[in-house]
Amino acid sequence: MKYFLINVLCLFSFFGYAQQGTLKGDVNTKNFPEVSFIWNEYNPIVLDSTSFLLKDSGTEVKFFCKPIPKDSIPQKNKSILFLWEDQPIRKDQFDFSQQLLYYFFDKLTGDTTTRFSICVFNKIETDHYGDEMKIGFTSDKDALKNFISLYRHDETKFKKPDESDLLLFVKAGLNSLTKEPKDNIRALVVITAGINRTSSGIDISSLINQSLQNKIPIYIIFFSETALETADEVIAPGLLAKGTYGEFIVFEGNVDATRNTLLDAFGKMNDRHYGQDYAINFTSQQKRDNKTHTLLLSVEGTEYPVNYVTPGFSLTIWAKQHLIWFLILLIIIIAIITLGVIFSVKFFRKRRNEIQDKKQGEERQKARELTEQENQKRRVAETQEELRRLKETTEHEKRHVLEQEQIERLTKLMHTKNLHPRLIILNDKNTFNIRNVVTTIGKSEDNDIILSDPTVSRSHAQIIFTDSGFEIHDLQSSNGTIVNDSYVESAELKNKDVIQLGQVAIKFYL
Repeated sequence: MKYFLINVLCLFSFFGYAQQGTLKGDVNTKNFPEVSFIWNEYNPIVLDSTSFLLKDSGTEVKFFCKPIPKDSIPQKNKSILFLWEDQPIRKDQFDFSQQLLYYFFDKLTGDTTTRFSICVFNKIETDHYGDEMKIGFTSDKDALKNFISLYRHDETKFKKPDESDLLLFVKAGLNSLTKEPKDNIRALVVITAGINRTSSGIDISSLINQSLQNKIPIYIIFFSETALETADEVIAPGLLAKGTYGEFIVFEGNVDATRNTLLDAFGKMNDRHYGQDYAINFTSQQKRDNKTHTLLLSVEGTEYPVNYVTPGFSLTIWAKQHLIWFLILLIIIIAIITLGVIFSVKFFRKRRNEIQDKKQGEERQKARELTEQENQKRRVAETQEELRRLKETTEHEKRHVLEQEQIERLTKLMHTKNLHPRLIILNDKNTFNIRNVVTTIGKSEDNDIILSDPTVSRSHAQIIFTDSGFEIHDLQSSNGTIVNDSYVESAELKNKDVIQLGQVAIKFYL
């Protein structure tokens, strides 16, 4: 009961944790007094407008808030640490964990970017991993599966067979993940039966804060062959998962179902790590004074300051706001202009009548001269245009002949050197032989190599044979061209280079 009350208090304290909110771009005041901005919450759960409160210079204002659909989120590399709980009295839990992990990595053969680490833990007195219980971060699935299959359940290995230092190892796991690149999506996956009677002095609040500060969600796989027994056993793991924007996955006897749930969670890690964007707009009551004003945005009780600058004075806006005074000034200005025009017209009319006849004759003569000049210019322009088209046609034909000669020369060179490289699609093991000087790759039917994957552009890339070898050129594709994990516009290809077009991985053999 003691642990239950402590964990309930932690549950309520979770809602006081600081959200991870970020302003996306600048505040838009283009249509002032309408003000809008994009707000991102690290929390992946879509909040409704009642979770937001907005104050402009201390005064609460009405606003509109709506979540923005996730059209496209940049994919990131991942670093994932598995904490494998091995309790000597729970051989059934050990067997479940071993099967789950082995089959999980067996299904990720196509993933070459994610780095994994596995640490087996139980009740120990140190706050670090034992070398004999940990495999370092690696993307080698065979090494991971080998570690899992060779690790053996040992009832005499740990100090206390009836306890598991869960929170201690969660903290150590978070510390380990902070050493991984910050640009990576980092996540902690814990397989546990929920027993948590640690004397280390670590509380759930500090772990959740550490997780949120470093954006490391905690995924809990809870081992239970029957219905969940007591809140005392599961509330701490459940809080860790919920409080860090991870997931709480319960095993109830079906390893395949749990493995599929874990694979699904793994596939959605990128979206959960990005969080959720919200479009917020309101009508400002501030003046057009070109000064900085502070908004106070509250998200589920957590306040964030957001600064914006109002536009400067605008005559158009002032006229709309002071319409009567604007009309009076406009009438006075029009009256002055009208009087000036009347006197000017009388003065110039007399003068115009005196010289009108003379000017008419001169203008007619000038008109004839201008007409003749325009005709001459038009004839010259037509002649120049005809010469230009003739020159372009001649140059085009020359270029075409040179290109054909170059293609024929390179084709002969390929046959002479017996250069016929192969492309092997790693996703489905299909093989394509390159026999042309220029080989186009894309989703469109008119390509030499057709890839139907939706992440591949219609005309994605082309492989060109030069005197020195083969090069790949990106054709301004939407997802870009990657050679050996680097985005390229063009690159020389070497034997066994790995090319990635969208989500299609290709190996180049020369």
